Amino acid sequence: MPKAVLPKPSTTKPTPRFARRSRKSIDVENSGQQPTETIVIPTAAAIRGSIQNMSWLNVVLVLYSLLNIMMGVLGYYRAHSVMSLIGGVGAGMIVLGATALSKSKPRTGRITALVVAFALMGMFFKGTFVDNKLYPAGILFSASFIVAICLGAGHVAGMKGRKAREAAEAVSKK
Repeated sequence: MPKAVLPKPSTTKPTPRFARRSRKSIDVENSGQQPTETIVIPTAAAIRGSIQNMSWLNVVLVLYSLLNIMMGVLGYYRAHSVMSLIGGVGAGMIVLGATALSKSKPRTGRITALVVAFALMGMFFKGTFVDNKLYPAGILFSASFIVAICLGAGHVAGMKGRKAREAAEAVSKK
């Protein structure tokens, strides 16, 4: 049966995300002994650190995708609407996929999330402004509008950072 080992702070470079190895397992690997099977338990500090390392825009997109999934499931249970379930879960999963994609290809992931936000804004525009329905049209229209604004703000911040890096590189080349 594997032992549970709590990770201890070490001077070695930590492995990515939650997987932090204990000092004991690193010493066993370096000594050439047969390592015992260990299970690494993430600490609260490791979880907080991974959330802090997550871009604020990724947090917004994850919350947006969870809202879409929740509203789709809620629409299915309240109105027995299969279209709500398919649309809400589908949009939520696409945005979650776009958020994961933005780790390796930020431009593609953000544009995908923006397309979904604009599509949902267009879909719920009539229900929000013509039919004056707050639920669910107003909620999802507002959330999509806020996500579109956040994506625009993230783009502006990214471009400012890019221009600052280019200016610093130009100065260092001189």
